[in-house]
Amino acid sequence: MALPTSGTITLDEIHIEAGGTTGTLATINDVDIRALIGKAAGVEMSFDEWYAPAAPQSFIVTEGTDIFVSTAYYGLRNGGTVGSASPTNINVAGNSHQVKDSFRRCSRSGGVDDDTTSAFYFGLYYTAADDQPADNWFTSLDIDATGGTINIPQSTASVFSTGSGATGYKEWRWFSSDFTAQELIDLSSQWDGSGTSDVTINE
Repeated sequence: MALPTSGTITLDEIHIEAGGTTGTLATINDVDIRALIGKAAGVEMSFDEWYAPAAPQSFIVTEGTDIFVSTAYYGLRNGGTVGSASPTNINVAGNSHQVKDSFRRCSRSGGVDDDTTSAFYFGLYYTAADDQPADNWFTSLDIDATGGTINIPQSTASVFSTGSGATGYKEWRWFSSDFTAQELIDLSSQWDGSGTSDVTINE
């Protein structure tokens, strides 16, 4: 039995998740119960620490291309003016947000991409009621790359936000320094403006 991700959670549910039998004696300070969240004996704890992590959300980007003299973008831009996403919206704290951006950006010179400058952008529009996702509402993204996936932690992103209402948005940006040399190669060969690429959001 999986623990709930929100709402009411009982000591009995936690006890069962720890391997106990329903309806039997248990305390929040039992070793097996504390082990579920890695807490030591006698420390302060709250029931919401036992919520199950939310299931990852995923979307598929049908990549588009947006090329300028000094910059190229590959993936989804501006909510689908370049490329598209399916599904188009992601749920954050009970609100549905349209995916604005999911693309690789790189510098260009003489008509040639410099893949060593590749960055990855992920953005969500605010809601019409101006509900804005928290900077840290997710822990990481798993993005398709040649040969597998690349996990990029939210904690390493630069966060940019602007505007309000349905046209406002928040964007998480990872720059070339956030990737290894091999990841830059794999990212560039996957996010090239053709085909589809998966993005998984880990909360």
